[in-house]
Amino acid sequence: MTETTAGDTAAASTAPAPELEPEPGARAGDGPEAGAGAGADGGAGAGADGGAGAGAGAGAGAGAGADDRLDATIGAQPRTGLLLALGVAWLAAVLLVAHASIMANPDFALITAAIALPIVIATSLLAGAVSGLTALGALAARRPAWMVRPAARVGTAVLAGLLTAGLGGVGIMVGYGTHSSVAVLALAVCVAGGVGGALGAVRPTTVAAAGLTAALTVLVIGFVLRLFKDPLLTVFGAGESAPSRLSAAGWFALTEALASGVTAGLVAFWHLRRARRRACAPAGASWPGYLAAGATPGVVLLLAEAVTRFGGARLLELAGSVSTLDRTALRLAGSARLNHALVVLFLGAIVAVVAFGRTLPARAAEPADEPMAPAQGRPDRNAGQPGQDWGTSQHGHG
Repeated sequence: MTETTAGDTAAASTAPAPELEPEPGARAGDGPEAGAGAGADGGAGAGADGGAGAGAGAGAGAGAGADDRLDATIGAQPRTGLLLALGVAWLAAVLLVAHASIMANPDFALITAAIALPIVIATSLLAGAVSGLTALGALAARRPAWMVRPAARVGTAVLAGLLTAGLGGVGIMVGYGTHSSVAVLALAVCVAGGVGGALGAVRPTTVAAAGLTAALTVLVIGFVLRLFKDPLLTVFGAGESAPSRLSAAGWFALTEALASGVTAGLVAFWHLRRARRRACAPAGASWPGYLAAGATPGVVLLLAEAVTRFGGARLLELAGSVSTLDRTALRLAGSARLNHALVVLFLGAIVAVVAFGRTLPARAAEPADEPMAPAQGRPDRNAGQPGQDWGTSQHGHG
């Protein structure tokens, strides 16, 4: 026993001792100063590395955010080529029809031009808006970084609107001469195109495209209804007397406003819904987008009315100076256009939002409230025999 114990002891003494891990902040054989130095060096290194990592992460995040904005600018551009062709074609058609109407009745050329002016202004404004939207979509693929800047976007859209409406202004001066009054009308048409171009720069572009499509539909519907105005006035009870014709005109105006408002909301909803299905609209677009798209036709009509009253004030004044009846008719027509624009604005927005709400999934029914269980540790008063409360039951058992 003694020899075995001694050999084991000798072997244990000659075996290498396991290395111990140095404590944090100190190495084996170092003193407190070395530990403190190591701690300071480690803290400084960790802080430097962390600061560099945070700076790199911030730079990468900023770059990624810029790339995301550029990608959104490129990918969110709707297809507006067909809309631009229809808008320009509609402007040309309106100018030709107005020119034919004025030349067909030379004796009433002034009042006819005053009546046709609001339609020409509204169509020019719409054509300018579509031109601005299309120009932004074309330049977004070539210079996306430039299109992110608000000033560049608005300036490009306004310039495109001015160029498009300027073609209409040149057509007016070619067809009616270069008199001062005609030049003012041509300038008003150009201004309407610039205002429309600024409207086309509104983002999201998909919402703007949906609203402008609805606005074009509203203008077409109004034009078609005015073609059948006389038969519709007869349907609404227009006779030989002035009161009956005035009442029928009121019903016609109401019918036109309601039809235009409902159509504006439905077309805006359909266009925006279709764009979202094609993954062209932003993923977060919800009811505010549908509200804005449905209200865009009314906004177009209101802006056109403002340009008409300021830019065409001279023409309206000359047409109203012919007779008192003409002055009264022009005043009533202006009030009717304003009411029409307001009805289209609010009704289009409401119809678009309601149509969007109809597509939302139904909310799951909430489960019925379960009866509350009696609190633990307290006996139930109704646990005794029928007709006997808890106190009577305890008294009887006692």
